[in-house]
Amino acid sequence: MHRLLLLLALICTAPAWAGSPRGCEGDITGLWDGHVMDGGMLARLKSMFALNGGELTGAYHIDNLSGSYDGTLTDFSPLGPCSGVFVWHDKYGSGMVEIIFMPRIGRFDGRWGAPVPEINRIFDGLRPPATS
Repeated sequence: MHRLLLLLALICTAPAWAGSPRGCEGDITGLWDGHVMDGGMLARLKSMFALNGGELTGAYHIDNLSGSYDGTLTDFSPLGPCSGVFVWHDKYGSGMVEIIFMPRIGRFDGRWGAPVPEINRIFDGLRPPATS
Protein backbone atom coordinates (compact mmCIF):
# COMPACT_ATOMS: atom_id res chain seq x y z
CA MET A 1 0.00 0.00 0.00
CA HIS A 2 2.87 2.38 0.91
CA ARG A 3 4.49 1.80 -2.51
CA LEU A 4 1.21 2.53 -4.27
CA LEU A 5 0.82 5.83 -2.41
CA LEU A 6 4.43 6.75 -3.21
CA LEU A 7 3.88 5.93 -6.88
CA LEU A 8 0.70 8.03 -6.99
CA ALA A 9 2.49 10.95 -5.34
CA LEU A 10 5.29 10.75 -7.91
CA ILE A 11 2.85 10.62 -10.80
CA CYS A 12 0.94 13.63 -9.50
CA THR A 13 3.99 15.81 -8.85
CA ALA A 14 6.57 14.74 -11.42
CA PRO A 15 5.36 16.58 -14.55
CA ALA A 16 5.82 20.05 -13.04
CA TRP A 17 9.48 19.52 -12.16
CA ALA A 18 10.52 16.05 -13.27
CA GLY A 19 14.20 15.28 -13.43
CA SER A 20 15.57 17.65 -10.80
CA PRO A 21 14.83 18.63 -7.19
CA ARG A 22 12.88 21.88 -7.28
CA GLY A 23 14.86 24.86 -6.02
CA CYS A 24 18.13 23.03 -5.31
CA GLU A 25 19.59 22.22 -8.72
CA GLY A 26 22.61 24.53 -8.71
CA ASP A 27 23.33 23.97 -5.02
CA ILE A 28 23.65 20.18 -5.17
CA THR A 29 25.69 19.58 -8.29
CA GLY A 30 29.36 18.82 -7.87
CA LEU A 31 31.47 16.68 -5.55
CA TRP A 32 30.57 15.35 -2.11
CA ASP A 33 32.48 13.25 0.46
CA GLY A 34 30.61 10.89 2.73
CA HIS A 35 29.92 7.41 4.00
CA VAL A 36 27.86 4.43 2.95
CA MET A 37 26.91 1.27 4.81
CA ASP A 38 28.45 -1.39 2.58
CA GLY A 39 28.60 -5.07 3.47
CA GLY A 40 27.68 -4.31 7.07
CA MET A 41 30.58 -1.89 7.44
CA LEU A 42 30.87 1.87 7.09
CA ALA A 43 32.84 2.72 3.94
CA ARG A 44 34.10 5.95 2.34
CA LEU A 45 31.83 7.37 -0.34
CA LYS A 46 32.71 9.96 -2.95
CA SER A 47 29.76 11.10 -5.00
CA MET A 48 29.10 13.61 -7.74
CA PHE A 49 25.80 15.00 -8.98
CA ALA A 50 25.25 16.77 -12.30
CA LEU A 51 22.42 18.12 -14.43
CA ASN A 52 22.48 16.45 -17.84
CA GLY A 53 19.86 17.86 -20.19
CA GLY A 54 17.77 18.96 -17.20
CA GLU A 55 17.97 15.51 -15.59
CA LEU A 56 19.75 15.07 -12.25
CA THR A 57 22.23 12.19 -12.42
CA GLY A 58 25.05 11.00 -10.23
CA ALA A 59 28.06 8.78 -9.88
CA TYR A 60 29.78 7.35 -6.83
CA HIS A 61 32.99 5.66 -5.75
CA ILE A 62 33.09 3.39 -2.69
CA ASP A 63 36.29 2.43 -0.84
CA ASN A 64 35.86 -0.47 1.57
CA LEU A 65 38.08 -3.13 3.17
CA SER A 66 37.74 -5.36 0.09
CA GLY A 67 38.79 -2.67 -2.38
CA SER A 68 36.83 -0.10 -4.30
CA TYR A 69 34.17 0.12 -6.98
CA ASP A 70 32.10 2.65 -8.89
CA GLY A 71 28.41 3.09 -9.57
CA THR A 72 25.89 5.42 -11.17
CA LEU A 73 22.68 7.12 -10.08
CA THR A 74 19.97 7.46 -12.72
CA ASP A 75 16.21 7.88 -13.18
CA PHE A 76 15.79 10.60 -10.56
CA SER A 77 12.22 11.00 -9.25
CA PRO A 78 11.58 14.01 -6.98
CA LEU A 79 9.83 13.44 -3.66
CA GLY A 80 9.73 17.05 -2.50
CA PRO A 81 11.87 20.16 -2.33
CA CYS A 82 15.54 19.09 -2.40
CA SER A 83 14.75 15.37 -2.16
CA GLY A 84 14.13 12.39 -4.36
CA VAL A 85 14.90 8.83 -5.33
CA PHE A 86 17.54 7.56 -7.77
CA VAL A 87 18.10 4.11 -9.19
CA TRP A 88 21.63 2.98 -8.30
CA HIS A 89 23.67 0.65 -10.53
CA ASP A 90 26.99 -1.01 -9.72
CA LYS A 91 28.72 -4.39 -9.97
CA TYR A 92 26.46 -5.78 -7.23
CA GLY A 93 23.20 -4.96 -9.02
CA SER A 94 20.71 -2.14 -8.76
CA GLY A 95 18.15 -0.72 -6.38
CA MET A 96 16.95 2.59 -5.01
CA VAL A 97 18.62 5.35 -3.02
CA GLU A 98 16.52 8.07 -1.42
CA ILE A 99 18.33 11.36 -0.74
CA ILE A 100 17.45 14.57 1.08
CA PHE A 101 19.75 17.44 0.08
CA MET A 102 20.43 20.23 2.57
CA PRO A 103 22.45 22.70 0.48
CA ARG A 104 22.47 25.48 3.09
CA ILE A 105 24.55 23.31 5.41
CA GLY A 106 26.42 21.47 2.63
CA ARG A 107 25.02 18.04 3.42
CA PHE A 108 22.84 15.24 2.10
CA ASP A 109 21.39 12.28 3.95
CA GLY A 110 20.22 9.15 2.24
CA ARG A 111 19.46 5.50 2.53
CA TRP A 112 19.71 2.76 -0.05
CA GLY A 113 18.57 -0.80 -0.69
CA ALA A 114 17.41 -3.36 -3.20
CA PRO A 115 14.70 -3.21 -4.22
CA VAL A 116 13.82 -0.31 -1.85
CA PRO A 117 15.86 1.81 0.61
CA GLU A 118 16.36 0.39 4.10
CA ILE A 119 16.64 2.53 7.23
CA ASN A 120 20.04 1.15 8.34
CA ARG A 121 21.78 1.51 4.97
CA ILE A 122 23.12 5.04 5.05
CA PHE A 123 24.33 6.95 1.99
CA ASP A 124 25.42 10.45 3.05
CA GLY A 125 27.67 13.29 2.00
CA LEU A 126 29.23 16.60 2.94
CA ARG A 127 30.70 19.24 0.70
CA PRO A 128 34.48 18.86 0.73
CA PRO A 129 36.41 21.78 2.25
CA ALA A 130 37.31 24.50 -0.24
CA THR A 131 40.91 24.42 -1.40
CA SER A 132 42.90 27.44 -2.45
